[in-house]
Amino acid sequence: MKLAGGSPPPRYELRAGGVPPAQDFRGGTSPRIAGMNPGIPGSDGVATTPPGRVTMTLVDRMQELLEAERAGVKCLDAMADHATDMGKKELFSIFRNDEGKFCAGLFRLLQARGAAPTKNVGAFADKVLALRTEAEQVALLVKGQAWVVRKIDEIPPAEMNADETAFFADMREVHVVNIDKCNKLV
Repeated sequence: MKLAGGSPPPRYELRAGGVPPAQDFRGGTSPRIAGMNPGIPGSDGVATTPPGRVTMTLVDRMQELLEAERAGVKCLDAMADHATDMGKKELFSIFRNDEGKFCAGLFRLLQARGAAPTKNVGAFADKVLALRTEAEQVALLVKGQAWVVRKIDEIPPAEMNADETAFFADMREVHVVNIDKCNKLV
């Protein structure tokens, strides 16, 4: 794909082994928030942008996470509606509510930074809902939750204020706990 003038589209900086957002659904979790992983390149909060690459701002990262959390609400709402087991229905509803809480928090943080929150919903929801079995959906959901954890870990601590740091620490912990609960379902 080329932009006007024939130049290739900007690429986001990759940190701590990350890949561009559209491809980053590998699964697994990172141990701590960025800047707290000594010896891991890109985890020290220092921008190391290679020539020709664009560094994501904190607002860009929040917008990306907001779209992802909205996708989580959408797919978990449908998964809760279709679950026949009451335990799973309740669990999916709890997860959906967590995602909704983080949507509201990201919306608030974006507004506090003077940014207009995106209205977009990430494509992840449609990918999950297109899968035929609940087990497949849960397995992909785990990967999406892990993606969120990695994206939080990639945020340079120096870019966040105290409120944002506390919010992302809570968001990360909830996603880690939810990954564990999902893994017990599959």
